[in-house]
Amino acid sequence: MNELDLRQRKKLRQLDSLANVRRELATIYHEARAAEPDPVMIQKYRALCFILNALADILRDEKIEGEYEARLERLEEAVKAGGKIDDFRIQF
Repeated sequence: MNELDLRQRKKLRQLDSLANVRRELATIYHEARAAEPDPVMIQKYRALCFILNALADILRDEKIEGEYEARLERLEEAVKAGGKIDDFRIQF
């Protein structure tokens, strides 16, 4: 690749958090609104949005799974410490 190719490449956003996925979806939305009504580009934007939504679902599931594991560890520690039934009430 020459220097011109590197300058023309679009900077890719890290998609490791829900906030970053949301920003990327917003960027795609604005690009799609500004684009001409070309069926090929419409399919491209739809595919990108589908993929980003799937990624957001995965990130949400990972976050929830981590929270469940942390709660379960706290419950296991409380049981080992001889906790009472009242110690295990669910707190939201």
